[in-house]
Amino acid sequence: RMAVEFLREMEARGVPPNLVCYNTCMSACGAAGKWWIAVNLLEELKARLPPNVISYNACLTALANANRPHRAVLLLREMQHAGIKPDLVSYSSCISAYEKAGRAKPALRLFHEAVAEQGLVPDNIMYSACIAACENQGLANVALRLLAEMKDRGIRPSVVTMNAAISACAKGGKLAVAQGLLQDMERGFDRDDRPLPGPDIVSYNAAISAFARRGRWIDAITTLKRLQKLSTYTGTSPNVVTYGAVLDACAKAGRWKPALDVLQEGRDAGIRLNAVCLNAAINAFCPAGQYELALKLLREMAAVDGVRPNIVSYNSCLKVCERAGIHGAALDLLEEMSAAGIEPDVVSFNTCMSLCARTGNLKEAFKLLRRMGEKGCQPDLVTFNTLINYCAEYAKPQLALKLLKRVARLGLKPDVVSYSACIKACVSSADLDSATRLLTSMESAGVKPNVITYTSYINVCESCRNSEVALATLKLMDESNIWPNDRTLTSCIRACIATSDAENAYALLERITSLSKANALRLELQTILGK
Repeated sequence: RMAVEFLREMEARGVPPNLVCYNTCMSACGAAGKWWIAVNLLEELKARLPPNVISYNACLTALANANRPHRAVLLLREMQHAGIKPDLVSYSSCISAYEKAGRAKPALRLFHEAVAEQGLVPDNIMYSACIAACENQGLANVALRLLAEMKDRGIRPSVVTMNAAISACAKGGKLAVAQGLLQDMERGFDRDDRPLPGPDIVSYNAAISAFARRGRWIDAITTLKRLQKLSTYTGTSPNVVTYGAVLDACAKAGRWKPALDVLQEGRDAGIRLNAVCLNAAINAFCPAGQYELALKLLREMAAVDGVRPNIVSYNSCLKVCERAGIHGAALDLLEEMSAAGIEPDVVSFNTCMSLCARTGNLKEAFKLLRRMGEKGCQPDLVTFNTLINYCAEYAKPQLALKLLKRVARLGLKPDVVSYSACIKACVSSADLDSATRLLTSMESAGVKPNVITYTSYINVCESCRNSEVALATLKLMDESNIWPNDRTLTSCIRACIATSDAENAYALLERITSLSKANALRLELQTILGK
């Protein structure tokens, strides 16, 4: 603002601003994130003086900082049309704009244009921008090729470049390569004895985050220990992001005991753990259903860590309660959320409904559905699929069909889960007509049946003692390349047993993959059919 004010004051005092004044102002606007002012100043400059490469670069940098790749490239083309040859800064700015927008392919095309067509020699900044663009989309092989190319050109990668390469390998699933790059940085040399910068905290966090994505908790903790050991020499210590990534790795692997150890270690080290770290620790309790520990940590968040639990904290605890099958604690949490000023969302309600229905309290689940409406929380397809599925479990076919109709009324599109669960609900009432209508309507709606759909339909056939339709459905599955599983075949065999169709029953028996199940069915066939 001050730069532009001085520019206007110069004009008011009769001192015409020169090219340097305009370029300086545009650079200041770019640094302040005011890209539109920089672009307007460039237009103003063009009406008075011919801009140079620095003028365009100032605007390109402003557009790159503001994540405006399309406008940046348009300005690059305008620059070329005006006869001003773009330099490394021009191309690097446009590549950086695409990198910030998460678009690797256009960034790489510009890199190729700059090097192969314009004859520019890329520098560390340009390579780093390209590798960072690859990082966003997990293009590990391209990132590694660029890294090798810059080393071959004698350009020493910066720590930013190496961190981007580690992240690209991590997102591309090349965890061993990411780990190798970090170890090379720790040594200070790559495998060809070319110098590398030492790692910083971002390097370690990138590697640990890579392990976290795959639930490789041992590797994550090992890297944390190595960072702590080397911190005396490197001056780099774990931070809150480090501990959050390690806790996330433990959570994904369901290792709650190591998660508790890491959590306590972070607290003892004086790390101010945030909600992300603490929520990850709560998630670690989920696979084992350790709801008491999850609730204890929820209470400690404010008292010990000074962090107010958020919606994610409560939903994570609800998931743990669901896993443990403790619906009372889950409903209490739902009330506690509202009292704390945190309104339950669709995830909160879906978790509680699933838990209530699973523990036999279907009535409470429907109360929660009504409460969602009262709270203005819109149920989603997961909500209805959960309820429809449990209606099928508890032999309430009419209620399941009503819910399916309600899905359509709310403008939601039923999926294969919705239809399959409704067909399953028809088993208890042996309602083959309704099941057939559902199968027909789902195909008309463009929803493709899967093995679960057809197995449920054959279950209905079994309950009606209709082996003819069951066998026809099995044939349709074969023709559609949907391979029946042992449950599908068992249900079809039982339908054949019910109609004394020994020939087809024995033929299907040969397709059962489980030897124990096949033997049990064979014995059943021999007992009932006497063959």
